[in-house]
Order: sequence, then structure tokens, then C-alpha cells
Amino acid sequence: NTNKVITTDSQGDNQQTAAETEDTITAVGISPPKSENNYDIAYATETYSEEDCTVGEVSCAKINKVTVNSNGTPTGPSQPLATINSLFEPNESSSLTRATNLSYSPDAQNILATIFSWNTQENLLSAVYQINNNTGSKTTIVTPRSDPCLNAGYADNGNIFYSMLNQELAYYLNCQDLNNIDSEVNFQSDIYVQKPGQAPINLTNTENISEFFIDVSSDNKFVLVADTNTYDGYWCNYALNFFFKDYSYWPFDCSYYLVNTE
Repeated sequence: NTNKVITTDSQGDNQQTAAETEDTITAVGISPPKSENNYDIAYATETYSEEDCTVGEVSCAKINKVTVNSNGTPTGPSQPLATINSLFEPNESSSLTRATNLSYSPDAQNILATIFSWNTQENLLSAVYQINNNTGSKTTIVTPRSDPCLNAGYADNGNIFYSMLNQELAYYLNCQDLNNIDSEVNFQSDIYVQKPGQAPINLTNTENISEFFIDVSSDNKFVLVADTNTYDGYWCNYALNFFFKDYSYWPFDCSYYLVNTE
């Protein structure tokens, strides 16, 4: 099969193929317009290639970049930018790794990537990396942790927002119904903000609400989140839908909130 990155204009017309690959595309992000009125598009693929992955990995994540003009037409071929290998140590069992979200900084200099590695449903690591849009060099924003609720993105003012569990939980199908996982432990996902040059701040600490980060409004005033807890017998599967890109996990039974960024 061929997987494609497709651009359109704001009305959904003028469809262009920006990039295509035989590997599964798991995330895409587009930069703000650059000085020459071009846009960079970063797209992540999950590859099983032995040339890209290290020994013992089942799959690894590749971050690629293609530049398009104001009509969405590529100005040249796409280029590999970075390869992200397993978050597990090399001596641990074989794992799959994918990028689940990509977000450009407002100056288009960096890409924020949320990464997941897993080898069983009970053994998962996730992390957030900042990838230089020119060199592919990687800076750690959130160190690898057992967290199925991790997800990050840039605001238009350069602040970084992400959702993260207050206590680690490896089981990757469980960024949902967190209140009922263990009556002895208070698992809760909250929103954190990291401003340039500053340490992260715990923005929310809301009892019985576990926020999963979705996006930041263009005026930087609100963070859109899904509440991953269960209400009236229905599970909020937004995180699983986001992770697997699979509508067998319905995102429709969720409560959604706007969180004030201050």
C-alpha cells in the first residue's frame, strides 16, 4: 500500500500530494509560513527496515520533512530528518516504536514529537522530544516514562503543553477510566506547561478529571483536552483512537474541556 501526505487549500480544494511512502504514516505536522512563503511538513513513519532500526527492534520511528510552496506543491523531494529508536534499553525485549503527534514551534525551528515504544500491553514507555527542523538533533522534553496518557504540542507563543500521569502506569490500553484502575492508587492525568527557559508547571490538578492534551487555541488562551474517565458506563477512548488511529476505539463518549492557559 502507498501512504500519502496530502495538502489542500482552506476550502478543501487544490489537492496535492506532498509525500508518499510504503511505510505507515503515524503523525503529520505543518510549520507556519516561512520567510519565502513556503511551509515545512514533518511526517512520521513507522518503519520495519533493518537499515533504519537497531538490532532487536521490531520497528522504529522516522521523522521526515518535505517543503511545499503556498499552493501546497512540493519544492523538492522529502528528506529523512531523524530516526528515533526504542525507548527501552537494548538488552530489553524487542519493541515497536512510533511517533503519535508532531507539532511545529512558531518559528519553525523545532518539531515536538510524542513517542511511544511497547513490547506487550503491560510494558510501555513514552517520551517527548524536540527535534531541530534543520539538523535533526534531538532534545529531551519529557524523559521516557511508563505513561499511556503522554501527549504534547506547541502553542503559537512557543510554550509547550503536555498531558502526563501523576503516577506512572505501563499498561498502554489504560489512558481511560483511570479512576477505576486501582482503588488504592490515585492515577490522574494532568496538563503541564513549559515556557521557554523555565521548568514545567503543573497547570491542572483536577480531582476525578484526567485531561488528555489535544491542542492549544490560536490566541494561546485555552488548551483543548479530553477527559479520559468513564461517565454513565461509557469509556472515553480518545487517547486510544489517537494512538492507534483506529475508529474501533470511539472518541465520541468523551467529555471535552477548555483549560485556561494561565
